[in-house]
Amino acid sequence: MSALPRPALPAGAHRDLNDALHDLHHRAGWPSLRTLGKQTGVSHTTVSKAFSATALPSWGTLELLVETMDGDTTAFHDLWLAASSTGPDDPAPTPRIAGRRAELSAVRRHLETGTGLLLVTGEAGMGKTTLVDAATQKTDTFIATGHCLPLSSAVPLMPVADLLRSVLRSDGGDGWWRAAVDGCPPWTTEILTRLLPELTTTPTAAPDDSPNQVVGVAVRLVLEALASRRALAVVLEDLHWADTATLELWEHLLTGPTVPVVGTWRLDDVSVAPANAEWFTRVRRMATVSTLALEALSAEETGHQMALLTGREPTVPEVEATYARTRGLPLFTEQLAAESPDADTVPRLLSDLLDTRLGQLTGPTWVAARVLGVAERPLTSAVIATGTGLDPREVTDALRVLGERHLLATVSESAVTVRHPLLAEAIQRRTMVGEREEQHAGLARALAESPDPVPAEVAHHWRAAGRPDEELTWRIRAARAAHDRIALRHEVRQWVRAIELWPQGAATAGDDATRRYDALLAALDIIGGVTHEHALMLIADAEALIPDLAPSEAAELQQRMGNYLVEEGEVDRGLALIHGALDIYEAGPPTEGHGRALFVLACVMRQLGRAEEAASALSHGLEVARTSHDLRGTRRLLAMQSWIDVLHGRHRLALQRLDEARAVPVEGMDPRGDVMVAGALQDALMLTGGDVEDVLSAGRWGLAAADAWGLDTLSVLVLRFNMALALRRAGRVGDAADLLSTGEPIRGRLENLLQFERAALAMLQGRAADARDLVDALDSLEWSSAQDQIELGETLAEVETWTGRAGDALRRLLSTGEALAPTEASRDLAPVLVRAASAASAPDAALAERLSVLLARCARDPFAERGPADRPALAATWRAEIDRLSGGDTVAPWAKAAEHWGRLRRPHDAAYCRWRGAQAALREGRGTVAARLLARAATDSREHVPLSRAIVATREGR
Repeated sequence: MSALPRPALPAGAHRDLNDALHDLHHRAGWPSLRTLGKQTGVSHTTVSKAFSATALPSWGTLELLVETMDGDTTAFHDLWLAASSTGPDDPAPTPRIAGRRAELSAVRRHLETGTGLLLVTGEAGMGKTTLVDAATQKTDTFIATGHCLPLSSAVPLMPVADLLRSVLRSDGGDGWWRAAVDGCPPWTTEILTRLLPELTTTPTAAPDDSPNQVVGVAVRLVLEALASRRALAVVLEDLHWADTATLELWEHLLTGPTVPVVGTWRLDDVSVAPANAEWFTRVRRMATVSTLALEALSAEETGHQMALLTGREPTVPEVEATYARTRGLPLFTEQLAAESPDADTVPRLLSDLLDTRLGQLTGPTWVAARVLGVAERPLTSAVIATGTGLDPREVTDALRVLGERHLLATVSESAVTVRHPLLAEAIQRRTMVGEREEQHAGLARALAESPDPVPAEVAHHWRAAGRPDEELTWRIRAARAAHDRIALRHEVRQWVRAIELWPQGAATAGDDATRRYDALLAALDIIGGVTHEHALMLIADAEALIPDLAPSEAAELQQRMGNYLVEEGEVDRGLALIHGALDIYEAGPPTEGHGRALFVLACVMRQLGRAEEAASALSHGLEVARTSHDLRGTRRLLAMQSWIDVLHGRHRLALQRLDEARAVPVEGMDPRGDVMVAGALQDALMLTGGDVEDVLSAGRWGLAAADAWGLDTLSVLVLRFNMALALRRAGRVGDAADLLSTGEPIRGRLENLLQFERAALAMLQGRAADARDLVDALDSLEWSSAQDQIELGETLAEVETWTGRAGDALRRLLSTGEALAPTEASRDLAPVLVRAASAASAPDAALAERLSVLLARCARDPFAERGPADRPALAATWRAEIDRLSGGDTVAPWAKAAEHWGRLRRPHDAAYCRWRGAQAALREGRGTVAARLLARAATDSREHVPLSRAIVATREGR
């Protein structure tokens, strides 16, 4: 089935909802009305009305449809609420609240149909009031609210008076209130005048009873009378501050039937009166009382809250930074959201709140709090004692006081920490400069003496204490510890800091006399994990050290420096360093370093599109690696060799060579090699037309190795990129989007790789604005390698073509083609040429001529039969596109191209060709052929929203 009719709706919330529903229907593959009816249990007529009628569908029907089509019910509920509250007399929509769906439902259900008291509990700032406020919206039940304040003890029954007054004022004393009071005993009104002086009636005799009991009976009678005439519920805010009379009254009322009551109670308030705390314990044992405890929001829910507060989707780093400070406490998140995402400051209101909680801590209690705040992690009492100089008894007494003030969290039988990160920040703000350094030094010594010190943590505290000599020793230890667990990014950061601290002119440093050469070599080996500025610092240091090194050591540094510089666009300088290293190696016997340098050269040549030089380096490298018995190097070089095999059409040999690489018996674990081989296998499978599931399987194998060892490198990123690319090409856009659902920030060159796929996926999902924003962000980057210019540039051009920027796409593609045509890299220009031809929406003979001339200028034939498996499909599409630009395309070439793409299991490419073929058929007057092609194209274009819309437009004659 294709798209369903859309109703004629004016711009606004209802049309936004309807558009979202139709887009979801398309992404689900356009299931039929009867299919949806069967799956939801709703008649197909009702389903049709939900899509095509001008009336707003009920939420029940809409929820079933969204769930059936695997949509986001939360997002659709927000849209539905907005659409259902757009009239001038309609109530406001439910306040949007992050998370808490089950809790919101529980409170709303209690208010509407419950009995007794529901206590909503949580520490200060947990969002109790926000939750209750949200639950009271969009309900026909009248909510009578009473507020308890810290001064309530001086004003007995003030919350009761508040809630009764809210009823009285709802109709000015006439109607509902009057009818209810008239149905009560005559003395009821007189008793209520004690709470509501504005009631002026003639006093009558009251029952012979105590005053509080009389008030309780009167309140019960009037509430029951009110509830008998209209749905009524009571909300009591901040019951922990309530006066004794109010608490006793509600405890009495809860012994019998009454209206539903929801009360909020703060758990960590030290100012709560002992009598109130006893009441809280006592009433929870009553059968008519239940408790709903609120927990902190998750990181994902915190991100949702930030979006609601700021009106924009926060980035992943913003969410992570905020969540790390707030731990999901809604009040803290709300306050921080008002600040700049990068700000480390705390808003004044929040700062005052935190300072109040700390109170006037002095003596050993302050010292213990200070060390916990500075540590920002759990500490044992022994470490606290060593780090502060307190004796064990003083530590025990101090922790007891901090616990009573709800400032501590126990994380194990022996360790405690500050209850919240922002409390730790508040402690740090109150710590004076001198005592701060002293405390960091004491903590560094204490942690260093602990059974299993974390070197990076000890180094951090020595740095904060202003002791670079001690810090350097522990930085070196931290780098070695990170190396042992293959935490590469952490390792390189430790080496960079160590080199910054290295004494001027010293050849060694640290308690193990580490050589400066070894530190630089280790850092350059994983240089991709640092900023460009730090990388240049490392290279400058290495260049300065080279004159003092043995030739073999100089070569080790040079090849690593050269590889980085080529990747950053300094090709000539980088290649000079790599060739310089190779000159040194060639003068001596085969070594592991020699084989590595040849591997680096092959990688660089591949990036530059110089395949023949890459092949030569690989062949020589394999010979060197095998002669020097370098099994890890042999494995890498074999995997890389598979790419050369694919280029020469030796597809079976390429896969066999990868099997050989996987079987190399390396000694010990080789997770970096596993990841590299997995990526090469993915490449080979995609280049030879392998099945998408095989690509995914290879990626999962590599990612399992990366996860096991905590690898976070470009090679790991490439595995995810390849998995998403394979899914996208297979038409599984939703699966690809799910794979990349975690957003990365636009940062350096390497981290941007996944953003190219996100831009393509946004375009395919019909999110043109999001796709264009990503293109704009990525377009400012410089890409020096031919491989990147071709592959990533073609991706951006595809996005631009389908999002209204075809002119930009064409300029990009022509620039790339003309720059690379005279080079060996021209063998890979086929996708660029085809995409450039497709960018024109109408015949353009001049463009056809220009592209044909460009093809003739290519030093290598981009459409040669030998090579990647998609070359025949690209060649067939190219011929059809040139015919179209020349104004003479016919059905047959397009049909042939579609068949090629179909054999490669590339449905979107096949759909595009059939759509163009249908247009040609219509021009030839072959309506039946066009209809058949369009039907097949519609099926294959599922999850390609812009192409699907183009197909529908062609079918409708637009």
